[in-house]
Amino acid sequence: GAVRLSAWRVIFGANNAEKVEAMACRERLNLAAEWFRVPIVLESDCIMVIRHLKESRTMKPTCFSIIQEAVRAASILPDLELCHVKREKCCSK
Repeated sequence: GAVRLSAWRVIFGANNAEKVEAMACRERLNLAAEWFRVPIVLESDCIMVIRHLKESRTMKPTCFSIIQEAVRAASILPDLELCHVKREKCCSK
């Protein structure tokens, strides 16, 4: 499908790439929940964040609260597919 939503933000003082990617996924899911009521595909190049989102009830990552907020936003969507993509793919769109 076509890209319908894209967002970016500069995050200063970040010292954990996984936490930053979790924050980015949370932001994307919040925006999608606010703007769309259609199935969504969320792509990330961070396989651990995708795993945390898929297995949020069994995993306790260091970014647990961020993951939980993202899962709450995702629960509003009618359908969500979480996909891990290689960095080259997500950066070449």
